[in-house]
Amino acid sequence: MYPQGRENCKQFLRECQSRGYRFKVKTLKTKPYWTWYFELDSSSLPPAPRGFNLAPFSVHYDADQTWECSAGDCTKELGLIVKRENDMYPQGRDNCMQFLRECQSKGYRFRVKARKTSPYWTWYYEVVSGYQTPSYQPPAPRGFNLAPFSVHYDADQTWECSAGDCTKELGLIVKRENDMYPQGRDNCMQFLRECQSRGYRFRVKAKKTKPYWTWYYEVIA
Repeated sequence: MYPQGRENCKQFLRECQSRGYRFKVKTLKTKPYWTWYFELDSSSLPPAPRGFNLAPFSVHYDADQTWECSAGDCTKELGLIVKRENDMYPQGRDNCMQFLRECQSKGYRFRVKARKTSPYWTWYYEVVSGYQTPSYQPPAPRGFNLAPFSVHYDADQTWECSAGDCTKELGLIVKRENDMYPQGRDNCMQFLRECQSRGYRFRVKAKKTKPYWTWYYEVIA
């Protein structure tokens, strides 16, 4: 299992290779298969904030609790990351700390998202304001960020759908109230409405995680 996305992890490793960055490999003994994460070793980076990629922190992840913070809260949050040594940070623990330092230095507001996973909680961060949309974001459709839905996530089952299947898929998301949507449950519903209105084809990807399944959506170019 690669919650950060198998292809994203490969791209991350290629980037480390080309730039000479050190990185950390983190593994969790999950069943039936192990779970793997990669994090950048911040000691190998140029001085912050030069060259820091905020893009992973502009994605709206699903969570059980959410609250907004100001740049003045960064010191507290940095301390909490250190304290929560067993908790999960799919965006990368060091990346999250670097993100908070960036918010602190630039005066950005940010959002903390907590997911009640067992045995330890899972945490995400999102930038709220003061950040420009990534340059790689496709221009269409207007007003909606397709970037999280153009990433090719790993899955056990995959099938393609037409815009006419959106109503059915929207109903299934509501029905699967305990299943996991790492791209964000509300974002997935918005994505499906966008596909429905624009006539886009899309891909459904299912991963057999326990106790509940994990679902991803991808736009088909």
